[in-house]
Amino acid sequence: MDRNPSAGSATGKLLRQTKDFGPARRISDQKILDSTGIYITPSQRHFDRGSGEPDTGQYEKPECVFGASGAAALYRRAMLEDVRKEREYFDESFFAYREDVDLAWRAQWMGWRCLYLPKAIGYHVRRVLPENRSTLPEAINMHSVKNRFLLRVKNMDSGTYLRFFVPITLRDTAALFYVVIREWSTIPGIPRPSARSPTPGRGAN
Repeated sequence: MDRNPSAGSATGKLLRQTKDFGPARRISDQKILDSTGIYITPSQRHFDRGSGEPDTGQYEKPECVFGASGAAALYRRAMLEDVRKEREYFDESFFAYREDVDLAWRAQWMGWRCLYLPKAIGYHVRRVLPENRSTLPEAINMHSVKNRFLLRVKNMDSGTYLRFFVPITLRDTAALFYVVIREWSTIPGIPRPSARSPTPGRGAN
């Protein structure tokens, strides 16, 4: 990062820790990727790159990514001060999950980059995954839906919305249909994204 003054954050290669740490702090010998940085799709969904994939050396190139997973990230103090809102770096409106994506998105608007450095390796016990959504507490699922819209209210500009209108609308329709049909407890989260003013930007990277 010292050699890249525009780098506001950095992330390494996170491997999936498949068992909880016991007294001996055992590390799983399975090389399953957990995250090699955050990326965003045209429908404005965000994912951890490589999540769940066997580590076969496919992410061995240092490069820029959209953002760092909050599970293990290094942030430059100057970047944090640049993007903070009042006293908050992570927006407390998110409460549970997606706050790392919000921070990464704000940093992008302010011209900061995120470096992915594969030689920095860590392990992460990931408990929240799409495939185990039905087993998660109702409050977590409600905040997850709330936060997916809060992210966009805060950070997405009209140009991006118009450019990706079709995939965004299709995904939103599918999400709302799922909530109404299968997950009524999440409905209160839909009208709740009353975000503060978006961070003024100089343009995303």
